[in-house]
Amino acid sequence: MRNNLQRLFEARAIAIVGASEKGMWTRLMVANHGIFGFDSRQYLVNPRSPTVLGLPTVASCKDIADTVDVAYIAVPRAATYEALQDVADAGIPNALILTSGYAEVGAEGKRDEEELVAFSRQRGITLVGPNCLGYMNLARRTGVTSMTPMTPLVPGGIAIVSQSGSTTIEIMNFAQQQFAGYCFAIALGNEAMVDCADVMEYLIDLPEAKCIVMFLETIRNPQAFVAAAARARTNGKPIVLVKLGRNELSGAVAQSHTGALVGDDRMFDAMCHRHGLIRVATVERAIATAQVISSTGPLKKPGVAMVSISGGACSLIADLAADAGVQLPAFSDRTRAALGAVMSEYGAIHNPFDVTGGAVQNPGMFTDIIRIISEDPSVGLVAAVNTIPLKEENDRNPVLRHSILKGLQQAGVPGGIVSHCLRPITEYSRGVVTRESIPFVVGGFEQALDAFAKAAWWSAQLKVPVLAPAPGAASPPAETRPACERATLEWLAKFGVPVIPTTLARTPGEAVAAARRMEGPVALKIASPDIAHKTEAGGVKLDVSGAPAVEAAFETMMASIARHAPTARIDGVLVVPMRDRPLELLVGTHRDPQWGPAILVGLGGVLTEALNDTCTRLLPVDKAEVKEMLLSLRTAALLKGFRGAPAADLDAVADAVVKIGEAALALGPGLQSLEVNPLVVNGSRVEALDALAVWTE
Repeated sequence: MRNNLQRLFEARAIAIVGASEKGMWTRLMVANHGIFGFDSRQYLVNPRSPTVLGLPTVASCKDIADTVDVAYIAVPRAATYEALQDVADAGIPNALILTSGYAEVGAEGKRDEEELVAFSRQRGITLVGPNCLGYMNLARRTGVTSMTPMTPLVPGGIAIVSQSGSTTIEIMNFAQQQFAGYCFAIALGNEAMVDCADVMEYLIDLPEAKCIVMFLETIRNPQAFVAAAARARTNGKPIVLVKLGRNELSGAVAQSHTGALVGDDRMFDAMCHRHGLIRVATVERAIATAQVISSTGPLKKPGVAMVSISGGACSLIADLAADAGVQLPAFSDRTRAALGAVMSEYGAIHNPFDVTGGAVQNPGMFTDIIRIISEDPSVGLVAAVNTIPLKEENDRNPVLRHSILKGLQQAGVPGGIVSHCLRPITEYSRGVVTRESIPFVVGGFEQALDAFAKAAWWSAQLKVPVLAPAPGAASPPAETRPACERATLEWLAKFGVPVIPTTLARTPGEAVAAARRMEGPVALKIASPDIAHKTEAGGVKLDVSGAPAVEAAFETMMASIARHAPTARIDGVLVVPMRDRPLELLVGTHRDPQWGPAILVGLGGVLTEALNDTCTRLLPVDKAEVKEMLLSLRTAALLKGFRGAPAADLDAVADAVVKIGEAALALGPGLQSLEVNPLVVNGSRVEALDALAVWTE
């Protein structure tokens, strides 16, 4: 499809089918063509009127004496199929359909939409929409759209892709207000054929598009989306996206404990992490991040330095930076010495750096300070706090701003300006930014710091080797699949996962003999492929010591199981040694129908539901990624040793988690989830105490 998309999005001749004197859409499209300065040719198609808006028309697409690249169909729904036939008969290879009332309204509309797609495929037409407001390609001076953004347009390197028409307009307008220039925008509508992944593929190859901003409600073709994301990462093209549905859990994945914890949205986050997609929560943050990254490109170092004339601003930035995850590194001794040589005697040398009111009397200080800080070995981006004036009469200290910009020009790393608050860009301030070639201006500390954190993360991700996709293994026959706890632990042990010594006892005497060999208190657990939640059925006895107690626990357990699960298959009772449990982890794998197999880590036991503190990544994972997962938990302090507990051996834990993932992958696509809960960590000793495999059947 890629060649067709280039012709579609770089169209030189366009037919507007259903052009109407009374139609708002026609008026907007014709006006936009002139406002944007497009040099593509427009042809209006209307069989009932020789002119529309003072422009000549043709009765049919077949009457156009030109090679048309794309037709924009803006007719009532009842006439859409016939209009598409006319487009096909004229040999036009691309069509956008403005008309709504299709899949978005119900089953009948969905059937009609499928009919349009089937016809388009049969006739070789690339179809965008329906319910599509069109596109504008400012980089190629073409487009056909009824969207009406603010003017004058601010040229820039952001490309906007949205499935929502009205939201596309809002994103474009907000970008204008913040002086974040864009070169491309599209409202895709229903994505009956061309979807967001296809547009990503085109934009990756558009050199003017420095950053792609996406607003998505759903991903219709996950495989194509992942392929495009992987190619964007390879090409160093950043993608910033707002994806709806953060709180939605799929009923299908809730078949297991792990599935319920993972959920659709955490799987999507895991996919974004694997492929370097920058996910943000709001349009404001998306535009701020795109502003920064399209200006800076990949950062060579993650550290950020910020400079302000206000000590209060510096304190606020320091607080917010911690929340945003921004690294504000302490300056090196060499940097501190150089700053001390130009700094007023009452200034303190910290990051964020307060230049004090001395910069008002000596603005040149700002230039020297920014240059010096930019040369610090830990700093990859430098930002100065300053306000771009809204009116000429408010431009009271241009000398100070010029000194800041001179410092940014001399800096050895990328940089820009941050204002205290989110504020509009007026015609005067737009002129200031343009005349003085300010690299970027981000409004508001929260937006700026979040953007800096995302830029640093994305830059680091580009350097991380991408693990090969999870290998495709065939699932073993049903009769040999591990289903009960004992069989699952045995399977894990084959892959090098440390598991607790376990003996299956079928009689009280066998249980007593097993307990004697373990030299200490033991735990007894029912062994049954039909009982997933053993405790509720009375199938767990802990801290049992001595032969009489073991025998009594065995018999009591069997009686309880007979009452609570009379039809369950019983293999016997598992006898395991009791362990000290300074820390329990949950490690679970899950196979998502869209994004494939993933692995989750978090606190185990009763704290799993109470804290919901987990991290999910796509499989396979390596030890470095697992350690990053563990340290990202809110409760990571427990891994480092807390209140006298031994610190966890992160290498040993990570090794066990990697092997659990490998064991799950080897069970193939029939495995829904494999859960180890708990994985007990006691310093360097790591053991799987309980495990369960859940199969899709």
